[in-house]
Amino acid sequence: MENNIQKDWQYVLAKKQVKSVKNFYIHLAAFIFVNSFVLLLNTRHQSLTEFIKEGDTLRNLVLWGIVLIIHWAVVLGAPLLLGKNWEKRKLKELMEKDRQRWE
Repeated sequence: MENNIQKDWQYVLAKKQVKSVKNFYIHLAAFIFVNSFVLLLNTRHQSLTEFIKEGDTLRNLVLWGIVLIIHWAVVLGAPLLLGKNWEKRKLKELMEKDRQRWE
């Protein structure tokens, strides 16, 4: 029974991680598409120096880029910082605490 519960939790965790990675890639695609379009429009109607001096579009691009980097760190960077098996170890630890609480 405990093995089935562990497999169920692992499946739920894996499904949640896959959804997070998918959402990150959607965010990345939106970032690339929208900013490419905006940059193309702005640079067609003004020179590069005017574009940099105006700064609104460039500021938005940089801020969105920072948010994208934070999103990457949360979704894909955690395993790099915490180690490959951290999630698995933490899951086992939490399941053991739950099992002890219910006994």
